[in-house]
Amino acid sequence: MEPLTLTIITTLWSSTLACYLVYNVWQERIKNNVPPTIQSNNPWLHQARWAHMNILESMVMYLPVLWIASIYSLTLLAWWIGIIWLVSRILYALIYLSAPEKRMIPFLVSIICFFVTLLVAIYWLIF
Repeated sequence: MEPLTLTIITTLWSSTLACYLVYNVWQERIKNNVPPTIQSNNPWLHQARWAHMNILESMVMYLPVLWIASIYSLTLLAWWIGIIWLVSRILYALIYLSAPEKRMIPFLVSIICFFVTLLVAIYWLIF
């Protein structure tokens, strides 16, 4: 398997997670009879929306850095960090949907993965 294939797989799984979270928001809207253009005070819908928005925000930051690190540095190292990031984001979303006050550890793991990947990318671009 080509090394960049692993990065492609990580990117696709990240997109799949985002799609799954869109599905959760849609299901909550149907269950609570809330049209897409209307905001609701329903806590489950609120949590589903924010879990989805948080993964989108983190994907916008992380995936370009992952690709730069994968192309210009140690592809397998970047991929392993990407897998840890993805697992932490999955845990973050699941915890956010069930007990939002306990989501800090997966959040911190994903932020650490982001900064480590960023440093790897910057190091290999400069040196």
